[in-house]
Amino acid sequence: MADLDIVRGKISGPYRKPYKWICEGKADDNECTRALIEAVFKDIKNKGAAPVILAKQMGESLRLSIDSGCKDWVAMSKKLDRLAQQTSCPHYVQELVLHAGKNILHNLRYGKATTNTRNLSEEITEGYMQEAYRSSFNQRIPLISNHYKGVDNDTIMERVKAVSSEVDSEIKKWAKQANADGDVSKLRLPQRQKLKEIDLEEDLL
Repeated sequence: MADLDIVRGKISGPYRKPYKWICEGKADDNECTRALIEAVFKDIKNKGAAPVILAKQMGESLRLSIDSGCKDWVAMSKKLDRLAQQTSCPHYVQELVLHAGKNILHNLRYGKATTNTRNLSEEITEGYMQEAYRSSFNQRIPLISNHYKGVDNDTIMERVKAVSSEVDSEIKKWAKQANADGDVSKLRLPQRQKLKEIDLEEDLL
């Protein structure tokens, strides 16, 4: 993915807010999780429907090939390349989807994925969303020489790890709906967690 994007070692766009909060350490995990989920949501919505449509095309292409008994993995890989080249997506978005598609192809080839081909489009859609998130956030963090507030890289990555499972969970939900719709317009943010009201008579000790 070296040609995916010229990573300049800085966080941009909607990811600036969660990065800043994570560096400051003032917001708790729930607040940082919410900020990061909102950033990924905006990123995916901004990229539009085209990458989702491409992911569906790639999934269908793999499904047809595998269901027909094809074992020509090189030919299948080249077909994914052609589909990516034919899309209207910007090149770097093409590469995000293509990398997700080839990950699935690799896993199928080496028995690391289920042989159930019905969910391939959804899996590639989810992989694309994960690639979008990682390339704009996780993978850029180690490239920053001087982090905000002077926080060291290991500390930031530990904080990111603490909120990653919930981000991954939302991406999975979005991928399922986006694949079903062939679009991202109906995707929604999860409801904010309501703070538990304190019972003044409750024994807090």
